[in-house]
Amino acid sequence: MGIGNIPTPTFVLDIPRLRQNLETAKRIREEAGCKILLATKAFAMPAVFPMMQDYLDGTTASGVHETIMGAESFGKEVHVYNPAYTRDEVERITRLDVHMYFNSVSQFEKYASLADYNGAKVGLRVNPGYSNATLGGDLYDPCAPGSRFGEVPSKLDQVNWDKVDIFHVHALCESMHDGSIGLINHVAENFSAYIKQVKAVNFGGGHFINKPGYDVDALIEAIRAFKARFDVEVILEPGAGLVVNTGELHASVID
Repeated sequence: MGIGNIPTPTFVLDIPRLRQNLETAKRIREEAGCKILLATKAFAMPAVFPMMQDYLDGTTASGVHETIMGAESFGKEVHVYNPAYTRDEVERITRLDVHMYFNSVSQFEKYASLADYNGAKVGLRVNPGYSNATLGGDLYDPCAPGSRFGEVPSKLDQVNWDKVDIFHVHALCESMHDGSIGLINHVAENFSAYIKQVKAVNFGGGHFINKPGYDVDALIEAIRAFKARFDVEVILEPGAGLVVNTGELHASVID
């Protein structure tokens, strides 16, 4: 059984709907002057990467294999974050032209110099103490009490910020514009001393920019204001927000 000659179960991607979603990202990139990356942990379909290249700045990965896929199948920029790396993983990943994010002061102290030596841009993930996870409760909240995602603010003065290129936070999950803007404003008000020492700020994923009711204009204004205040590059890395409602899983009743 199937759709014509296509066997099921199969996932069918609607290219016009995907392109419409990507137009939203393109508008944000152009009007806010920021970068937008595809989070491949949410969507990894290399068949459509050539089309997506026209709308996005690159990909973000959560491990070695996603990094390789992004570099080989998408091209453009490749950003990678992992809660912890081995030295071998750092060596393998930084053979590619990447932006590498570390999760803690200890990982940063171990491997930042190696990553920099191998030509990678270096980022540090911070737990901002603010989150807007709209589902899943504490399970989906990277800033929940006891979370080990990102270094806590009390340790940030231990960091040699001269070696950090990107200040990184990830605190949203399927968030509307109030979550995105709330995070941007929270970071601006609470971490300005560190932002002034880096070249870019990555506000992570979870920006549900294509969900009905998301105020894209408000996001654009918030990014513009942040850039004007700190003179840094701004990066977003949505996953589902780029591809929501662009396809279906088709199945057949066989008995």
